[in-house]
Amino acid sequence: MQSGVLTALLLVPAVATAFPQFVNDTSIKHCSERGNCACDCSWATPSKCGQDDGSCCWDCCCEPSPTPPSPSSVAPDIHRVGNKIVDRRTGKGAVLKGVAMMGGEYMCVSSQTAFDGPADASVVDGMAKWGINAIRLPMNEDCWLGINGAKLSGKAYSDRFVEFVELLLSRGFVVVLDLHWTSTTSALARGQDLFMSPNSLKFWASVASHPVLHNRAGVVFELFNEPHDTESETLTPSCFLEGKDCQFAGYNQAVSAIRTTANATNLVLFAGKNWNFDLGWLMQNFPSDPMDNCAASWHPYEFKCRYFDCQKGTEALTASYPIFVTEWSPGYPQSNKAPPLPDEYSSRMLKWSDDNPSTVMLFPWVWNPGSGSERLNSAAGDYTGNVPNAWGKEYKAWLHQ
Repeated sequence: MQSGVLTALLLVPAVATAFPQFVNDTSIKHCSERGNCACDCSWATPSKCGQDDGSCCWDCCCEPSPTPPSPSSVAPDIHRVGNKIVDRRTGKGAVLKGVAMMGGEYMCVSSQTAFDGPADASVVDGMAKWGINAIRLPMNEDCWLGINGAKLSGKAYSDRFVEFVELLLSRGFVVVLDLHWTSTTSALARGQDLFMSPNSLKFWASVASHPVLHNRAGVVFELFNEPHDTESETLTPSCFLEGKDCQFAGYNQAVSAIRTTANATNLVLFAGKNWNFDLGWLMQNFPSDPMDNCAASWHPYEFKCRYFDCQKGTEALTASYPIFVTEWSPGYPQSNKAPPLPDEYSSRMLKWSDDNPSTVMLFPWVWNPGSGSERLNSAAGDYTGNVPNAWGKEYKAWLHQ
């Protein structure tokens, strides 16, 4: 997040580089050392600032302002310590309040755009006004790798994606990159497969070695969206972990692609089966990370977890690991209607995060405006969050508390 100091600095008018910036602030250190005088800086011009008379007012009006942090140092440098997410720079627990924004997984398949709507400063400003400081961005492995005929692919896709990530990081956001759509065949990834494909290993090695993302503070890798079984295929533990006896790649292989092939230290997230709802399965088959810089992700939608009674099943996991709730929302997709608010499910979810601020991180699905019950923003609004729906208003109020 940007500090108040940085925000103030951005408001200081620029002057010729030969002279310092004017700082009409009598509270800064050098003025307090000389009596903290009140200064009238109306006289201060670049030429006059070049003539130091040794007065406190000269210091107050002409002392160079602190250099703002570079974009690479703004986002928190998060990593896991026990069951907490900690910022390495401060040594304190990080409190992430996020949101998911869909589009990166599907727009590239059939169009020349990477996102389903604007992905620029206006969107980041709108999220920041709500109090959001983290975002989850779904991705498509074929578009990133430039294979299987995606419309926007390869460098064109990665450059646009990374451009938005760079903007978010420069504004202090943590960015979770989620592998959402994969394909185990030569057909283009057009939806959610059961699990990672063999190409997922190339994807993660490439993403993790990208110069903007590699070991970058604030960049998190969610290795797969929602592992699940079908009537004809079951993810066994050996398949889930090692990619054995199945057509999929395993989590331990993906970790190796990141840690060994790319030599990256970024925090990684693991999901359980049953569309990332079964935390018991994940605990029984937790992947290995030689750096131990890992956490769980979870998708406890209300239609699976009415009244949030499923929270009881999280205690064993959160005793050891942080948990990123990278998708959740009130309502029932089948009817496209949200329950009356305040809703017991969402209020319990928010309280759970309040009670475990550096262990439980929330990323509601989804920021994109529309008419569905899961949308935070109304179809009457836009990507700046200017017209939240009832659920969006509840989440925004929680962010502002």
